[in-house]
Amino acid sequence: MSDNSENNFTTEDAPMLYELADQLLKQRKQAAEVEDYKKKINKELKSTEYKLCKLMCDIKQTSFTWGGLRFTLSDTTKYSMIADKKEEIFTALKEHGFEDMITATVDSRKFSTFVREQTENNDWIIPEWLEDFVTPYDWQSCSVTKVKPKK
Repeated sequence: MSDNSENNFTTEDAPMLYELADQLLKQRKQAAEVEDYKKKINKELKSTEYKLCKLMCDIKQTSFTWGGLRFTLSDTTKYSMIADKKEEIFTALKEHGFEDMITATVDSRKFSTFVREQTENNDWIIPEWLEDFVTPYDWQSCSVTKVKPKK
């Protein structure tokens, strides 16, 4: 049983409170198990797809039909920017007439932290210059931590 010294609720509320707390813990555990299972399945899927593609290449078979489905080998190449070369890439794109590809982006988590800091430093009021660009939203969650047993 738990230590009720910090609990300020009535004994009538306790059963429902504890039931919901147990349900929350159970569902969080289930969600974590599902995520772990999903990661495992995705890893297995990538491995199986790699093996199938390799075999198709080895036997020079670019497509085949099985179980009413067509399996086709396809090659795709994707390119990504080298992160620390961003400014140089932008300059090169502009110099070669591709400036329309360049767009400014703001990381949403960094922006949220920035606005929170600006608001905190302004007596918890969104600064006027930001208020037309920000929609605050609130939600509640319940953190769960282990209680150290009293000695």
